[in-house]
Amino acid sequence: MYILKNTLKNIGRNKGRNLIMGAILFLLIFTIAISVIINTSANSTIAYYKEQFGAEVVMARNNEKMPANLDDYHLPSLADMRSYADSSLLKGSQISAKIAASLVGINTLDSDLNSGKGAASDGMGGSSNDNGYRVNSFIIASNQNEINEEFSKGLRKIIEGTLYQNVNDIIISQNLSKHANLGVGDSVTIRVSSPYDGKIVSEIKANISGIYEDHAPVDENVEFKSALTNRGNEIFMSMETAESSKLFESDLAVIAATFKLKDPNDLDKLQKEFQQKGLPQYFELIADSSTYQKMVAPLEGLGNITKTFTIALFIFGSIVLIILSNIAIRERKYEIGVLRAIGMKKSRVSLSLISEMFIITAISLTLGLFAANLSSKPIANTVLSSQVEELKSNSNHEIGSKYVTGSTIVTVPIDEIDTNLNSSALSQIIVFASSLAIISSATGVMYITKFEPMQILSERN
Repeated sequence: MYILKNTLKNIGRNKGRNLIMGAILFLLIFTIAISVIINTSANSTIAYYKEQFGAEVVMARNNEKMPANLDDYHLPSLADMRSYADSSLLKGSQISAKIAASLVGINTLDSDLNSGKGAASDGMGGSSNDNGYRVNSFIIASNQNEINEEFSKGLRKIIEGTLYQNVNDIIISQNLSKHANLGVGDSVTIRVSSPYDGKIVSEIKANISGIYEDHAPVDENVEFKSALTNRGNEIFMSMETAESSKLFESDLAVIAATFKLKDPNDLDKLQKEFQQKGLPQYFELIADSSTYQKMVAPLEGLGNITKTFTIALFIFGSIVLIILSNIAIRERKYEIGVLRAIGMKKSRVSLSLISEMFIITAISLTLGLFAANLSSKPIANTVLSSQVEELKSNSNHEIGSKYVTGSTIVTVPIDEIDTNLNSSALSQIIVFASSLAIISSATGVMYITKFEPMQILSERN
């Protein structure tokens, strides 16, 4: 108890010196805390995206293994994709299919406009080609309960009826519903025909089970408006309906699939299993590590910067504090000599000096944590933005020719991060602050306690 009271009195007696020491400790802890908070937040974000993308697998065509006779080439069908997805090695899959079709006898949105660029040759865009093939809607199927990102984010949501629950159920947009005077419970005929000879590939009578509200952004890159470019004409159905209806057996169907492995090391096993199920040799499975790398590369750079900065700052700060502590101890040499002369043991003197430093450190730590928690996010995002710009300027835009995928996935780096003072960061900061206090006080204590009381007093005289 005496040591604590004496320590508090000593801190009060030497206000100027302790304020300087506290200010330096505050700056050190503040900057170290910011670095640690940013580093731990970056690492947790990297771990999250690694879990999301690290085991994601896509199917790609290897042009070097293409058959000599192109008539022998074929794409995996929707039924094939569904068969591949039924693997014990996978923890999930995302399969989607899209095809241009005709809603027979339905006046869809913008169906009275001329077709878009290139429509005269392929029959796309809501106008007829030479064979009389007319398309006025895109039919989309998905094996996801959320359908796609627009529905999961609330840009599109069902406002009437329900999501398809039975085979041949579909949902349509509110705009199409009003324009074509269609409602829940009505039936529409969906027809897919060959664009070459107009022959019907498949036709079903679908039931409208729900109507969705649409707030998805308009595609500004569309040169000409048409029934197909108007996203209000998009119709959604379940994967079961898509497979049973055979609407997507046409060459015009665009089928995309991604698979998520339970264990990234099982990629070769999955490749063999898919080939046993009929996947052609010229299709290969590749881990989609590029998506992960593009997104988290700036975060990894940010983490490396903060880690290096923390270590350098800790070393520099330790040296500065050692020097200041030795200077302060030299000034108090006579005071310590008197305490030793009246009978205070070395251990109690040492404990008193160390306690002073820990109290000053504790005050600086509290203020430093508060300031760092407020400042870490803007600082992190500023440094992260510079990392993103550096990545963009150093990016290699060369396109390889070996692998060709059915669709292009555009990814952008993460340019914003949420920082927070979690338990991991807090424990690291406390360790750094305690280490600074121990290092700075221990060196001074080691210096002063090697002298005997009479030697100190005689030097004073």
